[in-house]
Amino acid sequence: MHSRSGCRADSDSHISRIENGSRNPTLSKYHKRAEVGDAKKAFFNLFVLYRRRRHLAQTAGGYYFKTRIGEEIVVRASSKFHELYFKENLDAERALIQCLNQITVHETLDEFMTKLEKEVTENSIGPFTTSFAHLNQWMGSDDSKMHLEYMQLYECILTFEMNRPYQYWYVQAERLEISDPLVARLEKLGQEAAAIGAINFRAGIEAYLKEARSGAAPKP
Repeated sequence: MHSRSGCRADSDSHISRIENGSRNPTLSKYHKRAEVGDAKKAFFNLFVLYRRRRHLAQTAGGYYFKTRIGEEIVVRASSKFHELYFKENLDAERALIQCLNQITVHETLDEFMTKLEKEVTENSIGPFTTSFAHLNQWMGSDDSKMHLEYMQLYECILTFEMNRPYQYWYVQAERLEISDPLVARLEKLGQEAAAIGAINFRAGIEAYLKEARSGAAPKP
């Protein structure tokens, strides 16, 4: 069994890759413009993010931040997005797993598109075409903008927590910048957690936001 401190170094070495993958403006752009190029880039970014998170879980066991509440927020936000994105669509979830088995943590856009285009050219219903169709169907749904806010919350907290270990490298303390809609999503996560007995998580959100927005050092 790995110790928390022993896993932290492994986790840090992978999280920066995940952070880059989570920055997926093409999802937001495609939501507004519905252009095919944006859809393909969004598809690539989302699935590479899933692949890198799986790699993190397998090699380091998960996220290791300065605060437990920060770890819990990113896990709950990403889990909520996954739940809303798939909505118990077993075929789409199976297609995701099959795609992840075929791509690497260093997958390039060209490599990924080649796999998708191969299935299109062969006129076959494979994991990539199935997953791309699901993405487009999801984007066309009325609730997709709200669902996307959970991914944005994930990115917001992950990016902030990535700088925690280096807080003394900066002249000014890093402060969490989070929009009101994302705060509302975070509070919603807290309410849902409390409803199933995770009272401490909901109680810790207010303190976390106050401390993170002020730039104060996290309490041990």
